[in-house]
Amino acid sequence: MKVGIISHYYKSENFGGLLQAFALQKYIESNGLSCKQICYKKQFSLTVRSKIKELLKKVVRFLLNLFHLKSFVSYSFKKKKIKKFRDCIPHTKRVFKIKNLFKANNDFDVFVTGSDQVWSPSVIDDAYLLNFTKKIRISYAASVAASSLNHKELLYLSDSLQEYKAISVRERTSIDFIPANLKPKLVLDPVFLLRDKEWCSVASNRMVKSNYLLCYFLGFDPKNINLIKMFAKENKLKIVNICYSEGFYKKVDFSFADLNLINLSPNDFLSLIKNSDIVFTDSFHAIAFSYIFKKQFYVFNRKSKTDMSSRIKDLLVTLNLENRFVDKSIERCQINYKNLSVEKIEKMRFDSMRFLNEGIGYVR
Repeated sequence: MKVGIISHYYKSENFGGLLQAFALQKYIESNGLSCKQICYKKQFSLTVRSKIKELLKKVVRFLLNLFHLKSFVSYSFKKKKIKKFRDCIPHTKRVFKIKNLFKANNDFDVFVTGSDQVWSPSVIDDAYLLNFTKKIRISYAASVAASSLNHKELLYLSDSLQEYKAISVRERTSIDFIPANLKPKLVLDPVFLLRDKEWCSVASNRMVKSNYLLCYFLGFDPKNINLIKMFAKENKLKIVNICYSEGFYKKVDFSFADLNLINLSPNDFLSLIKNSDIVFTDSFHAIAFSYIFKKQFYVFNRKSKTDMSSRIKDLLVTLNLENRFVDKSIERCQINYKNLSVEKIEKMRFDSMRFLNEGIGYVR
């Protein structure tokens, strides 16, 4: 049996996105099945106004990178490291577009859409909804990543899911957008399908010798700088910050840390979390790996045009760690992993694996 996965894998440079793609492929393959990520290149149809806006954005980012050439060169090396990791995940040699995606039917028996934000209104299309095939279709940990959908978006999603064998989503809020008769299931993000020992084998060797506080922000709010500095000083920790998380130079990234890191692979990302004393983040997957490696962590609201906090808060509810969300101050309480109830997460992990196995048609 051959399984094809459609996610945001193709040319992705996002640590979390690539690590979840790695985990889902790895887990399915561990059951003795052939499994690949399908290289799918989405084509966006933009208005003239949007095209001009995107062009101006690219010009501004290019100039910023040009004026900070040393950082940009380091970022270029980072892209090569990321590509190396991405290429190690089994994937199709052919890069498909929506017009020829039906040809993938010749290569696979089962199609999986997910994980990550494949059903976000900004990207959703026939590819991510598997409308190009009549073969076995399942979704695994798909995320709508929106607080609301309009009538047209709801209808498109509902109509496309009617012939699915099994449907699962990553957030409770996403369940609300799917008709109840389709029986959507709540499952864990793919990174939880692999144990900490498996992730330790993927992580690089320790990169920072001293004790440190790790910062990884995808939408950093400068208002949090003083909180971070104060916490680091009180706990005698070096501040290590992962920069260029959005692919371009931002002055605020380089304004508060003792060590700014750019040239990193997904393996390095795992290592920095694994060996840190504490993690400060607004990233879904940085939270997930902090939990997997049993690290202390705090979560900040992401500064973004769209609401990104719902999926973060949903994850914290799942982990029984809602109190890790920082508002205006940091509650100085440690996560006691020895006393933390893991029954809920372990049951969800078992149910997530069973969902995948039954959906694909694999039985041990």
